[in-house]
Amino acid sequence: MSQSNLPPILPDSEVTLISAEPGGSDMTPDWVKSLVLTEVHLETATPEGTFDAAVRVLDHLADLGVNGIWLTPIYEKGPGGNGYGNIGPHTVEPALCPNATPGERWDAVRRFVAAAHERRIRVLFDIVTWGTVTAAPLFREHPEWYRGRAWGNEAFDWTNPAFCEWFISVAVGNLLYTGADGYRCDCEPNYAGYAVWEEVRRRCLEAGRKVLIMAEDGAERRFAFDMEQDGVLWYADRDRGGQYRDPVNFYLEKLNIVDSVKTSLRLGTLSDRAVLGGSARKADDHGVSGFKTRRHALLRTDRERADHHRRGSGARGKIGGRGPVIRKHIIFTGSVQGVGFRMELS
Repeated sequence: MSQSNLPPILPDSEVTLISAEPGGSDMTPDWVKSLVLTEVHLETATPEGTFDAAVRVLDHLADLGVNGIWLTPIYEKGPGGNGYGNIGPHTVEPALCPNATPGERWDAVRRFVAAAHERRIRVLFDIVTWGTVTAAPLFREHPEWYRGRAWGNEAFDWTNPAFCEWFISVAVGNLLYTGADGYRCDCEPNYAGYAVWEEVRRRCLEAGRKVLIMAEDGAERRFAFDMEQDGVLWYADRDRGGQYRDPVNFYLEKLNIVDSVKTSLRLGTLSDRAVLGGSARKADDHGVSGFKTRRHALLRTDRERADHHRRGSGARGKIGGRGPVIRKHIIFTGSVQGVGFRMELS
């Protein structure tokens, strides 16, 4: 087993909460400051494509200096699903733990998280909030929890209090049972919005867990999101739909990433976004189960939202994350022909 020189994983009782932005609430676990995160697709990480087989990948990552993994969706795909399209966050894909019964699949996830923690590697789950594939049993059992379509399938109704309570309970329960360290939230904050993730964080804290919650799209903190994945999209130059239509790597073709990391400018900040033709807007609030959720809070234009939906439930390209807590120091790791490398920018 390899631990390299990775920081130890302390009990949550010994983890300090820090602010994710100047003057913000203390909500972010301080271990994020030393987090080196990589995305892992379990089905292709090893020839076997299982949780058990992927344990040996953890040793390789630890040797490279990686101490955090974001697992792409581990939920049961169902007919027509691919992970980002699945039958719900309460399930686990059978192919990832082929020897387990349905009731044992979360135990396989729990063992994998424990193996990662033994190697000083934290684990984030990727959670999908737009809805489920049409063939999901959840859609048949609770049609009232859905409204409209998204990504060619059935969209969750985030104004339904019973559904919101179920989803929050599942999201919290998955972390508490497996010991995982948080979530990367697909498409957020554009579906569930802020209040749902504030509640997830609050319930985790009440249970003694200090977790990391990362949005995919640009987001405010609001006690919900510690950072976002798409923070390195320069919104003053183009919106997200434009980036998908005509991809540009700003930090190779237009900007100096070292300067951006040091100054925080042109890293997808909300102030940059507001420059985009004055088209930034806030959606209406919706009362949900005693708290409020803001749906589609930071979508810039109706056209962009349409672009977001049209991309469908297929696999999508991912770019690196950004958050005020960690943007002063970026570490890249990888391997070429079996030789590991590590590059640091401060």
